[in-house]
Amino acid sequence: MKKRTIAFIAAIAVAICSQNASGAYVNSVEALSNVGGLYEYSRYVEDISLLPVSFKIGERGYKGFGKNFRLNKHVNYAHDGKVEDTFYLTEIYSGLDVTVCLVGYPDCNALEWTVYFANNTGKNSPVLSDIGAADMSFTGDDPVLKGIYGDVGGNYASYEYNLKKEPVTFDSVSGRPSDGTFPYYNLEYGDGGTVMAIGWPGTWKASFNYVGDGVTEYYATANVGFSSYLKPGETVRTALAAFVNYKGRSEDVATNAWRKWYIKYNMPTERDGSRLKPIKTLATFNDYSTTGSIGHDISVYETTESVLTGLKNAYDHGVDFDYFWMDAGWYDNVDGSSITSHANWRTIGTWEVDKNYFPNGLEEIDDYLEMHNDKYLLWFEPEWNLLHDNALFMRNTGFKTEWFLPGGGSSAIQLVNFANNECYSWMLERLSKVIRESGVEYFRDDFNNDPAPAWRFGDFAEGDDRSGITENLYVQNHLRLWKELKERFPDLLIDSCSSGGRRNDLETMRLAVPLHRTDMDYNSPNMRLSMSRNLFKWLPYFGSPAFLSNNPDVVSKYLMRAAYGGDIKLTFAWSSMSEAAYDTLLDCLEEYDIVKQYIYGDYYALTDGVSVEESDAWTAWEFFDADNDSGIVEVFRRDGSTESECVLKIKGVDDWHRYELYDFDGVQGKTTVSGTDLKRGVTIRLERETSALLMIRPV
Repeated sequence: MKKRTIAFIAAIAVAICSQNASGAYVNSVEALSNVGGLYEYSRYVEDISLLPVSFKIGERGYKGFGKNFRLNKHVNYAHDGKVEDTFYLTEIYSGLDVTVCLVGYPDCNALEWTVYFANNTGKNSPVLSDIGAADMSFTGDDPVLKGIYGDVGGNYASYEYNLKKEPVTFDSVSGRPSDGTFPYYNLEYGDGGTVMAIGWPGTWKASFNYVGDGVTEYYATANVGFSSYLKPGETVRTALAAFVNYKGRSEDVATNAWRKWYIKYNMPTERDGSRLKPIKTLATFNDYSTTGSIGHDISVYETTESVLTGLKNAYDHGVDFDYFWMDAGWYDNVDGSSITSHANWRTIGTWEVDKNYFPNGLEEIDDYLEMHNDKYLLWFEPEWNLLHDNALFMRNTGFKTEWFLPGGGSSAIQLVNFANNECYSWMLERLSKVIRESGVEYFRDDFNNDPAPAWRFGDFAEGDDRSGITENLYVQNHLRLWKELKERFPDLLIDSCSSGGRRNDLETMRLAVPLHRTDMDYNSPNMRLSMSRNLFKWLPYFGSPAFLSNNPDVVSKYLMRAAYGGDIKLTFAWSSMSEAAYDTLLDCLEEYDIVKQYIYGDYYALTDGVSVEESDAWTAWEFFDADNDSGIVEVFRRDGSTESECVLKIKGVDDWHRYELYDFDGVQGKTTVSGTDLKRGVTIRLERETSALLMIRPV
């Protein structure tokens, strides 16, 4: 196998040194010689026993796939700038079939793997347990772990740990992988480091332990506590383990090495394969203007008339957007009555449009949007439902009550059991019907429940030695659902909402984007700024609100600029906004059309990270497009800051080039300086709770 593998990798070095799908040229010969990246990849391909995955089958413990694994087939090929090797193996004692999927990315010095275990023997397998998706070590002095926490409870705050002083362990036990913790890490060691991620929309655990002599051990597992035999025909899998190696001990280098790989090889794309376009989404706020209730994006008070009135006001004022956002509440209760209070949007009926509020269904709104060449985003929550005396889905939909998992958060809430293939097939057809009939083009998949308790109940119902099986099968079908919906509806995009941003692991981010990163910052500009400053390092494309939910008539440049990113969410009281508010909005949307061209560039946080509670700081970040030698800088003086000026050291520019620093507001003045001067520092002066937007462009 060695000669064939070495010849294959040499062939890749030639084949990939041609124009790839994005039009960029890569030099895989150089990448193959790097420490880490494809160097490690080639070692694993040559000898699959070295792959740092650990597990037990029965009483036999393994790390890698050595002599007890028979190689049935090895498939390898290169395409679209990456290298793939798939090994088909069988463990000789149990008969379990194992598929190891390895992928290498020469131009990004990155690699990943996922392992599948299948029982094709016709009888129950021994218990599979103690699965370490990554069980490995890194060698280099002075290891430091950097990253951010997850959404609620963590608020995307940054952290830094000196591993020589203390080991660090993170875990996510709720079943929502970015709930308080965040399965992405930057491990600095020696003269470089590795950015790594766990891809698994369920439970996980990761530990980093410095053991001396420059060695740091890393252990990551998902589907925590998995210890189950496999029934005939069952397949389980590990988490996706991904790694991006970089040289040069710099957080900016690490950030942009990660972003380059993430953007090029992970993010969903447009149907034609091009980069996902940054968008403007618009939701109406007629509940506020008609009832006085505060409901931000919740649509429980909307009707065909209120939606069309809000849209007409926006169109009449020249507001340009890409998607209309219809959130929760467009369906009726299980008995056919309307949802009449904000709190009851959770009473997800049978996924049928409320004909009391929308007599002609949602098609009338879709038709109105099509007249203006705009599209439609619709909220769903397929995975759990609020019961009414076990009468849910009683309208002869074919749903079976045994497809519920007990213990889904409360006695009234039941989790739909995606681990059941029959249930999965029913849900796929049901959702496809709604998508087809409503004309929806953006599928907003929300998930407002911690599934882990229900998964454990499912395991209990399975009997002994089935711990973790429900989660594994459930997660596989959850991901499969999104893949099949995208296959059926090739233009469909998916928003990965989960009570905000609580399910944004790497596997999820390959199928969806987080248009709604949190539920926590509706009325906190300071939190909004802290979150964006940190999250841009890890997830280049996400949505932010441009409004305050307790005052949806207000439009300000400060709030709008804080929302410039993958999606700027416009949720205003369109019928009661002043003309001045509309003028500010239109000015900012013109700015956004310029700024959005830079969000895929290199990213630099120009100010230190601060906690969401701090109001006395400045926050600034920069996007720089090295190909065009230009960039955008956004600067914010928070409401409690006593410092009237801030010195920002601009990054990414060439020392010997001259640049114009253009201020969109005309306050800072237009200056022409060298790249060296920009790096030394630019002084910005602002009033409290105001912002500056600057463009760096060559002259």
